[in-house]
Amino acid sequence: MVLFISSLAILVIYSSHKVDQKVIRISHLNEELKDLRSRHIDMRTQLMSLSKTTKVSEEVEKLGLFESLDAPFKIQEQN
Repeated sequence: MVLFISSLAILVIYSSHKVDQKVIRISHLNEELKDLRSRHIDMRTQLMSLSKTTKVSEEVEKLGLFESLDAPFKIQEQN
């Protein structure tokens, strides 16, 4: 009888230890998720600002490229 109760006690201790480990892991993963979400929002904001037409034109002017003054036209294929 004592052996049975002892084994149950060990099983309960083992199970509570595993639950505690999982709770700690979930907590760490939630913190990492918050950090990654924050970084994602920062990167998306940077991308939005870098993809604005004025910012793109400023960056390509440094390379020696300028906006065309002529209006775009459609190239039509002749059959």
